[in-house]
Amino acid sequence: MRLKVFIISVLLLSCTGLYAGDPPSFTEVDTTTYGYYRRMQWNELVEAGNKYLKYGFDYYYLRMRIGIAHYELQNYIRAADHFTRALKFNEGDSTAIACSYYSYLELNRRDAADRVLGMLTREEARKLRSGRSGFIDMVYLETGPLITAGKSDNSRMNLDGTDDIYGEIDHLIRNSYYNGLGLVAKLTPFARLQLSYMDLFQGRTAQVMAGDSFLLDQDHSLQQHQFYISPSFRFGKGFSVTPAFHYLDITYNQLHVRYSQETKNYLFDMDTVHQRDYLASLCMNKDLSLVSLTLTATYARLNLFDHYQAEFALTYYPKGNLDFYSQTVGRYVHGRENHFLFAETAGLKISRGLWMEASATFGEAAEFFEKNGYIVYNLPEDILFKCGLQAYYQISDRLLVSVKYENLYRESLFLQYDYEENSGQYLPVYKPFTYHQHLIIGSIKWNL
Repeated sequence: MRLKVFIISVLLLSCTGLYAGDPPSFTEVDTTTYGYYRRMQWNELVEAGNKYLKYGFDYYYLRMRIGIAHYELQNYIRAADHFTRALKFNEGDSTAIACSYYSYLELNRRDAADRVLGMLTREEARKLRSGRSGFIDMVYLETGPLITAGKSDNSRMNLDGTDDIYGEIDHLIRNSYYNGLGLVAKLTPFARLQLSYMDLFQGRTAQVMAGDSFLLDQDHSLQQHQFYISPSFRFGKGFSVTPAFHYLDITYNQLHVRYSQETKNYLFDMDTVHQRDYLASLCMNKDLSLVSLTLTATYARLNLFDHYQAEFALTYYPKGNLDFYSQTVGRYVHGRENHFLFAETAGLKISRGLWMEASATFGEAAEFFEKNGYIVYNLPEDILFKCGLQAYYQISDRLLVSVKYENLYRESLFLQYDYEENSGQYLPVYKPFTYHQHLIIGSIKWNL
């Protein structure tokens, strides 16, 4: 009796499974998704649309409805993907292009948005951009101080040691100031060009101490002019290539100390050094729906040494928009020494138009690069740890302001003579000391 009940139950379940697995008709697919669209039931539309896609139904209106549902749910990455697929059924369709364009704008991917506009006539594209069709797409200005704190304060440095013999440092880092300005030009719908000029003024102090007294305590400075050029090329299927070249023109003073046997005094000279450094970088990016992958390779000639850097970055948009995102970066640096750095960034939308971003870099390194060679850390002093916060506020669709704070924990060296028992002499030894640098940068970006 139980066996008979079991067989009947299995047959009933099998029949139910066959009925549930029967594919829907085109009429059912079209009517159901259109009904959800009319009633603005976006979650139901996404769920039903994805199910029908698995059954093999794929046509223009289905993709457009699912894309609009994702857009209304603020999943702009998924929305853009469906609008792009809709264009395969109706190439050049202005509605799908417009929807895709606005999806990319919500993601702040202006290069991808311009690539989409390239499918339209110039007049149609001009209307979609609210009349904006100039060669210059964006201009920006950034400025702020780099404040030094910690053991670089004179009162906290004991250069000549406990025996008060001799101590020397040629560049005790003081407060600095940074300015930068640039523009982004739209060469074609598929190509852009970034041009930037940056200026860094760094305060320094040269000190020599003997007998617990300063023999020299002289301020000097470093002036660094930087020029950055980076064209970018965007291709289909979310792939882009961005080469970059960064040139640094540096002028600073260098301390030379010698001891005169005749006068029994130290003699000091400050020579002016003019140094030209540069780097070349290549960045390749691939957008994979909610994930963006980036590979960057950089060669640089810094401080008379060759440097090579390889970087991998993964950016994740779990909600398909900029409400929350994270980026993980692995960076290998081959220069005077070999280093591996790990960096993590997380961004969060706080309110309408306001975002906060937190970042941290782990690992010890001196000379390395960020953002496809745009940011160059070229002081030959180790950065032990780096962290920061940045706030963005979108005043309008054309104007974005931001404030960035960054803390760099550094280690430097100074020369000191210590007594060595084996030799019975005072020998030169380089001693480490640490200090903090606090970077505060304000910036304005204006989309023309």
